Amino acid sequence: MGVKIITDSTSDIPESIISDLDIEVVPLNIHIGQDNFKHGVDIGTDEFYTKLLTGSELPKTSQPSPGEFLDVYNKFLDQSDAIVSIHVTSKLSGTYNSAIQAKSELNITKPIEVVDSATVSMALGLIVIRAAKIAKDGGTLEEVLKEIEHCSSNTEVLVVLDTLEYLEKGGRIGKASALIGSILSLKPILTVEDGIVGTFGKARTFTKAMNSLEEAIKGFTPVSDASVFYSTDKGVADDMIDRLSGIVEPDKLVVSRIGPTVGTYAGPKAIAVAVIKK
Repeated sequence: MGVKIITDSTSDIPESIISDLDIEVVPLNIHIGQDNFKHGVDIGTDEFYTKLLTGSELPKTSQPSPGEFLDVYNKFLDQSDAIVSIHVTSKLSGTYNSAIQAKSELNITKPIEVVDSATVSMALGLIVIRAAKIAKDGGTLEEVLKEIEHCSSNTEVLVVLDTLEYLEKGGRIGKASALIGSILSLKPILTVEDGIVGTFGKARTFTKAMNSLEEAIKGFTPVSDASVFYSTDKGVADDMIDRLSGIVEPDKLVVSRIGPTVGTYAGPKAIAVAVIKK
C-alpha cells in the first residue's frame, strides 16, 4: 500500500502535481468579515485576491482543527502502510500542533509521522513533492523521511513584497519588523529562517529587488528543484522564470500561485523563489 503523503494548503502546490502524486491536502480556513472559507475548496485564488484588494477588512486565517486531521488520518490508515504529514512552520501557524494533537488521539499500530517543515508556501511544496515522488516510486517510510530531512536542510526561499502592510497587520512579520518605519518606498526581500520571517535585503525599486533575487538564487546553485510563485502579477513571474532559465533546468522548475492563506500576509504583487540545493 505504501506511504501516504499529506500536507496543508499553505504548500501552494499546483493542482496538477497534487493529482499526479496523489498528495492529500488539508485546507486552512480563510475568514473575510463574517464569511468563512476553506482554502482551495470554496474560494479560488482569483476570487480571494479580488476580496483582498477591494474589501474593507483584512482577511484572517486559522489552522484546521484536530478533528479534521483525525478524519483525514482515519481515511488513509486503511489505505497505506504509513502516513507522513508535512506542514507549514509551527512558528507561523497552529497547523502542525493540530496534526500532532490528532495523532495523539489515535490508537493505532501503523506509523504516522508529523513533520514541521520550518518553512511555507512552495518552499514547503518542493519538500512535499520530493517526498511524494519517493513514496510513489515505492519508497519506504525511512526513505521518505530521509528525503524530507535532506530537502529541509537544503531549502532556501526568498520573497519580494510590494508592501509590508499585509505581513505587519497579519502579525506574521517576525524579524522583518526592523524594516517598519524606514522602508518608505523600498522593496523588502524576505526569507524564512528557523521557521520565522526574516530580512534578506531591501532595494529601492522593484526592478532592483528582482535583480537581487536573481543574484541570490545564482549563489545557491547548483539546485536540484526550484519554484517561482507569485500572488497577482504573472508578468513578474514570467520575468523571473526567464532570468532563471540558465540557472534551473526547465523540467525542475514549478510555477505556482501564492494561495489565499499565504496571500493574506504576502499581499498583491508578491514574487518568490524557492530552491532545493544539491
